[in-house]
Amino acid sequence: MNGNFKFLMLEIMESHKTENEFFVVGFRKDLDFEEFSFPKKKELTKVMQDFLLDNVSGKYYLAKKGVDFVLSDKNLGKRYTQIDGEIQLCQKKNQQFNWHGDFIFEEENKDKEKLIEDLDKYFLSEKVKKYVLSSGTKGFYSKPKTDLEIARPLLTTMHKMHRAGVDNYVTTEGRLRKLTPRECLRLMGYCDSFKIVVSDTAIYQQAGNSIVVDVMMAIVKQIYKSYPKLGE
Repeated sequence: MNGNFKFLMLEIMESHKTENEFFVVGFRKDLDFEEFSFPKKKELTKVMQDFLLDNVSGKYYLAKKGVDFVLSDKNLGKRYTQIDGEIQLCQKKNQQFNWHGDFIFEEENKDKEKLIEDLDKYFLSEKVKKYVLSSGTKGFYSKPKTDLEIARPLLTTMHKMHRAGVDNYVTTEGRLRKLTPRECLRLMGYCDSFKIVVSDTAIYQQAGNSIVVDVMMAIVKQIYKSYPKLGE
């Protein structure tokens, strides 16, 4: 067996997380193959934020109670509220809390409503946020950083939510949250067509154990170049 090995920094191989991986490529001696070389460095053109989901927070959508208040004849008649107005109403103090002011109407979308409801669980409570943003103990100190451009390594235990010096956290509309399972898969190179059919915990573990798809594809392409008969 002829072997070739190399450490690859995933951040230079189309992956958007920082991690070392050890790859070994070998060919049988009886095969007629050309010299193998690992993929060349490829500069990143995107950052982690490019892989985050849209519409993660549903805090700007009204529940039934709020909708009933805004649509009441009394409030519309007195111009306390307005739907899809061409000219904006006068702004009032604390209107973001008392449902006064301007609103826009969106067609009912059950799938979107469910998505927003499902994603809201990834936001951190104040108690969890305080823990996550702490620097740790004397025995284990790590500087907490959020909203990194290059993600930290995805751990198989990230569902337990370690401190921000270990796991990845991002800010969405002023609220701190962990990455969703889909976002973790995106960082590992999986297309959105990849179906999630297991629990969040299982997906976090799978993403943490996975090889970055883009890196694996780049290595396989180099193998085909060294031994074209493989595709016959």
